[in-house]
Amino acid sequence: MYGQSVTGNGNVSVVGNDNCGVESSVPAIAFDLGQSLCCGGSVSATSSAGATIDLPAPLDIAGRVASLTPSQTDVITADANNLTYGSATDYRTVYCDATVLSPDQELDLNGLTGYGILIVKGDLDLGGNLNWHGLIIVSGNVSMHGGGSDAKNVLGAVMAQTTSELQGKVTVNYDSCEIAKASKANTTFTVNRWLSR
Repeated sequence: MYGQSVTGNGNVSVVGNDNCGVESSVPAIAFDLGQSLCCGGSVSATSSAGATIDLPAPLDIAGRVASLTPSQTDVITADANNLTYGSATDYRTVYCDATVLSPDQELDLNGLTGYGILIVKGDLDLGGNLNWHGLIIVSGNVSMHGGGSDAKNVLGAVMAQTTSELQGKVTVNYDSCEIAKASKANTTFTVNRWLSR
């Protein structure tokens, strides 16, 4: 999980140990130098590589979003509920330019299931149930929220240029196999190493 700042509140778990056991563990949460993890409730960041790491320079997530845009297989043009993209055998590259959405220039998705890379230019708000296998890359803020039985689960990684805000029942597990499958489906994306100290 990466954001220039990361906040959590509720029953949040971010795990940097590789879920599929192929790659080395990575720090559970990375943020820019001078920032810190701000949280309330039951927030857990765990990894054998360390719970958190300060990066000496910001990652260029907006540049990554721009480079991946031409390879989209699906386009989201409006806020939506109960979407499914891809399957365990069909990883997709899903794109949305949220900066053109009215009224708030934010993509609001409730009840999302997907496999592959979700790329958002602008801000992303995820509510309701979420099950994503692969990468979520956002050039602005990403917010995952909800309560009760509305779980948010990501196997892979989440990267936001500015703020990553996790509220409610959220689990993000680093999974190099899901990232590799998502990358293989996207010919312009390669993984050299997710994150190293």
